[in-house]
Amino acid sequence: MLAEHLETRRAQFIALADSWLQVGAGCVRLLDGGAVLTQYPPNGSLSPHPLIVHSRASNLILQIHGVKADDWSATAAMTLDLLDSLLTADTELESLTAALVETQDRLVALYELTQATRRKLGIPILLDLLLEQACHLLEVDGGFTVLLQPGQPALIHQKGNNLLSDDHIHVAASLYRRDTGRHTFKDAGTLPIGLRNVMMVSLPVREQVFAALGVYNKTGDFTSPDIKLAQSIADHIGAQLENAFLHEEALAHIRLETEMNVARQVQTSLLPQSIPAIPGLDVYAVSTPALQVGGDFYDVILRPAKPVVFMVGDVTGKGMPAALLMAMTHTIARAAVRNVPFTQPHEIVDRLNNDLIEDFSNVGMFSTVFVGMIDPATRQLSLCNAGHSPVVYAPASGDPILLEAQDIPIGVLDGYSFNSYSCKLSADDLFIVASDGFPETRNASGEMFGYERLKACLALGRASSAREIAQQLFDAVTQFSGNGPQEDDRTVIVIKVR
Repeated sequence: MLAEHLETRRAQFIALADSWLQVGAGCVRLLDGGAVLTQYPPNGSLSPHPLIVHSRASNLILQIHGVKADDWSATAAMTLDLLDSLLTADTELESLTAALVETQDRLVALYELTQATRRKLGIPILLDLLLEQACHLLEVDGGFTVLLQPGQPALIHQKGNNLLSDDHIHVAASLYRRDTGRHTFKDAGTLPIGLRNVMMVSLPVREQVFAALGVYNKTGDFTSPDIKLAQSIADHIGAQLENAFLHEEALAHIRLETEMNVARQVQTSLLPQSIPAIPGLDVYAVSTPALQVGGDFYDVILRPAKPVVFMVGDVTGKGMPAALLMAMTHTIARAAVRNVPFTQPHEIVDRLNNDLIEDFSNVGMFSTVFVGMIDPATRQLSLCNAGHSPVVYAPASGDPILLEAQDIPIGVLDGYSFNSYSCKLSADDLFIVASDGFPETRNASGEMFGYERLKACLALGRASSAREIAQQLFDAVTQFSGNGPQEDDRTVIVIKVR
């Protein structure tokens, strides 16, 4: 390296040597320790006792042959200092240039990384970019990233010529996690075999996620600039990873919302799309789930030459689990009504309990069910109430009466025998079957709507149509809750004898 720099300074050396020749020197030599770097003239005469001066800053030695030391020692020292300064400046300039080139390379790489990540949102793609640039800039054999999220398996990503086992990466990550202030590890007693040294920095993603970047097997030791560079890369990628996490969460939310909308459409299609016209009766039914899907169902089934069947069910809970069990219960009940010649409501409820007891027991849930059969010609009503409330009978000539459930819900006890009861309705009588989403609605003070308000609302609206009575009930509950969020599904069937 010194010889190369001296070659670029040959003209200056010859000029200085020529000045010495003019005062009687026969040859001027420059040595690096004991090795001759150059001399002028090439074939100059050498004296047995040359003037010799040593550099105070390097190993350079200047020999001047043919002059007396006493006369020219100071001048010779100045000549050597000048040559030493020139060569030192060249060396420092080359080092500075190399450092600038390296810095430029790193800045270019960081710029390219920035531009690339602006167009990438996938977590694996971002981790690939991170590792590719980290390995390139830090000149290591390979690198890895570790992401530890609560309740999920570790996400490990790596690049390199000789990939590490997951166990080795877990060991390195555990060492760093114990003390995130320590970035470098090179103790052969703690590192897995095959790792000479490891450097790790944190990936800033989110508080509940431990994420780190690791690189390994660098020639020489990792330095403070290496740590700063790795942290700069990790900080940039960490911000992009946070965006990627948010993007994936948004996609998952949209996907779930789409699936729930589809589920709601399917569930809605399972309920009656219209209520059949029944001579002598004004019937209206409606259901509004608390969530996008719910656990309530209703049906009104008109059978030729047989009593009209109406039913309301309320599966415990809300959301998708309740909706799935609701669909099963409703489907079995409808099939039983249409395909089996049942003549009493309790026979339908028995069938439901026998078919569904195992499914409900497996998930720790149950369902209240009300099944009624009414003959429009005779106005004879038969009913089976399996734990369902409220059921209200409002005779035309009296106050509304709350009918208590006679039996337990389905899905509670295997082999239980349900019962049917009968009564006869009169003109202008009201019979209402609702879900507990009405009486259990709470206002801002935590007070429930209750059964008394429910009966009072029905008493005031008895002159209205079945549709209007249902709407008045919904309006009363909404006004009571102060337009707060609906906490439970609300379903009602209103039957008015014409």
